[in-house]
Amino acid sequence: MVRHFIEFSILAVVLTAATSSGQDRPLASDAVHLDATKPTIYITSAETKAVNGDIILTIHNNSTFDLSFCAWGSVADSPTTYPCYSVESNGYLAKRKGKWVWVGGPHVPDLGPRPDIIYDYTLRTGKSVNFQVPPGLLVKGLRVVLSFRYPWERPSSDFKGHIDGEPAHKISYEKAE
Repeated sequence: MVRHFIEFSILAVVLTAATSSGQDRPLASDAVHLDATKPTIYITSAETKAVNGDIILTIHNNSTFDLSFCAWGSVADSPTTYPCYSVESNGYLAKRKGKWVWVGGPHVPDLGPRPDIIYDYTLRTGKSVNFQVPPGLLVKGLRVVLSFRYPWERPSSDFKGHIDGEPAHKISYEKAE
């Protein structure tokens, strides 16, 4: 009986030390936002279009942490990058009268060929970077989605936002109605 009490006491001390060695209080919002009036990470649309007619979007890092995302063949110091974004639709497949039909939103358009060279782009705290999307992606029911990670998370293994064992962080942009 005494042996069990001693083992239990040792286990309690070890568990208490392991769980109380972190922060004294949870990380508060004001500790991670550079500007408390804006989200930590957000995307905006520029008023002017690119020379080729594409829409210029800007990713803003309003957090106290750097973040990284997959990008295609652009220079890390450039004010414009080419992130590996995806496009999602409000639509879905439904079985109607024995046939599968697309309902509730537009089809996701074919994004065409993509470059073969990809790398991990780091957006520093307080910085912003531009990227372009075809205007056909910014219609009602479609949104541009970008996966990212924080520095303490392991690098992505497949450059599609899938991070082994880590949470998936995503930010999206949808044209306002």
